[in-house]
Amino acid sequence: MKKRVIDFNGKRFIISFPYDVKVKDELKMMVEGRVYNAKEQVWECPLSSYQSLEKFAETHGFSFTEEAERRLREQRELAQQSKQFKSHYEVKTIKKPIINGVEADLYPYQKAGVEYCVRAKKAIIADEMGLGKTVQAIATVMELKALPFVVVCPNSLKQNWKREIEMWGGLRVQVINAGEAAHSGVDAWVVNYDILSRYVSFLAAYGNGIVFDESHRLKSSKTNRYEAAKALVKDKEVVLLLTGTPVQNRPYELVSQLSLIGRLEEFGGWYRFVKRYCGGGYGYAGSLQTDGASNVKELNEKLRSICMVRREKRDVLTELPKMTRSKVVFDARGSIYNRVLNEVLLLDKVGMVEIDALRRASALEKIPFAIDFIEDIIDEGESVVLFAHHKEVIEQLRCAIEAKFKFSPCVITGETPSMRRQTVVDMFQKGEVPVIICSMMAAGEGITLTRSSKVCFMEIGWHYSVHAQCEARVDRIGQRYPTTAYYFISSGTTDETDFEKFILEKGEIASMIASGISLLEFFNLKSIKGKPCQNS
Repeated sequence: MKKRVIDFNGKRFIISFPYDVKVKDELKMMVEGRVYNAKEQVWECPLSSYQSLEKFAETHGFSFTEEAERRLREQRELAQQSKQFKSHYEVKTIKKPIINGVEADLYPYQKAGVEYCVRAKKAIIADEMGLGKTVQAIATVMELKALPFVVVCPNSLKQNWKREIEMWGGLRVQVINAGEAAHSGVDAWVVNYDILSRYVSFLAAYGNGIVFDESHRLKSSKTNRYEAAKALVKDKEVVLLLTGTPVQNRPYELVSQLSLIGRLEEFGGWYRFVKRYCGGGYGYAGSLQTDGASNVKELNEKLRSICMVRREKRDVLTELPKMTRSKVVFDARGSIYNRVLNEVLLLDKVGMVEIDALRRASALEKIPFAIDFIEDIIDEGESVVLFAHHKEVIEQLRCAIEAKFKFSPCVITGETPSMRRQTVVDMFQKGEVPVIICSMMAAGEGITLTRSSKVCFMEIGWHYSVHAQCEARVDRIGQRYPTTAYYFISSGTTDETDFEKFILEKGEIASMIASGISLLEFFNLKSIKGKPCQNS
């Protein structure tokens, strides 16, 4: 007679039992992602359902085979490890470089991260920005002996990856630039997303481990870069995704990333993932909607138990105080904004172009107020980092600072040559200039600006994650003081609604999925009246 047994077939749990209507109905009600295999006459469910499966098994007297029990134990341990701050795991393969005269080693939480990834092999390192995802990835690849390996990253980060691999791994690295030939005989290749498709055949043939930095850039499966990424990881056993913001706006952005590391089926496949975590609603012609968010706490727990390690600065870096984010409200609305607004109101339809024009106008009018605000910071002998988006805003801000303070601020935009970027950063970090103006898109990744503990946003971007990346340039390893991010808001403008929608609302969804907690639980939001109305 058929017994009540749960086995594991290498990919999914297999649930066998004599036909029983009550047990069948309970199974369908209790275990997420369960499907019936008519050919084998058994039920199946993904690894991600291990918690509900355990409850079901206990309730109905099911036994687990040795293999199934082993996989259950591994899932429990992975879920716990994804939150660990300390580990006795010894990372033996990396070097211990001398940094600032001191022998460097991995932090305890970084060792825990390496241990997690060594066990998972295909994983997402989603530690908050500034916690050292790069070195954890390097150590994981070396521990698993997945050499030579390939790093795919934004163009601006290629030199940083080369330096880190050489410093921690003592390996031979080729940075591949457009038009150059990739060659064998090295331990690692570093290539940017934009040219990956040109080199994917070579890298797929010779590379073993694969690392994607800033993997949220692969959130859309309909792009050429994603197709190239899929070709690169085919048949690879070690694939790591690095991102401090695995979700920028909605859970659906995880689908392509989970598929890339071969984990989507463990969440029940595309349909069940969308149905369970993307709102579960139906749109035009009965198609499943993908722009919602549902069961995000559960999604966080499953991600941790299967493939994602996530720690945050407030938990693991006691020397770094909690980030304070403050709204600085200016009464800055004037003729520039009003003129653009009047033009917009005459239109039948308002789109992103018109909204962008309003944002630009608002930012331009905030410049005099921003100058007065940062004057207090400079007068106290401190440095400050300013972020903006529009070229005209950056240029006028630069001119205003030169006129007011009689020095030229450091500036990094998309037009700053990659070789020049580090020189500019070094000038600021050495204290040669107390102000640096950065493009939110061009300087939001890969640089360290810990000379300052204050970062100011002239404009509100379209994504919460963009601001989080920019904040992490200051609030990261090496920061010695409490960090504050000031969001400059012009009252009576689109700034107010943009802040609520793109910083608070979208940030809440991203935080719940990545961290499992509400953003508002640690978002210390203060409102300040900005100059020239005077601070209060």
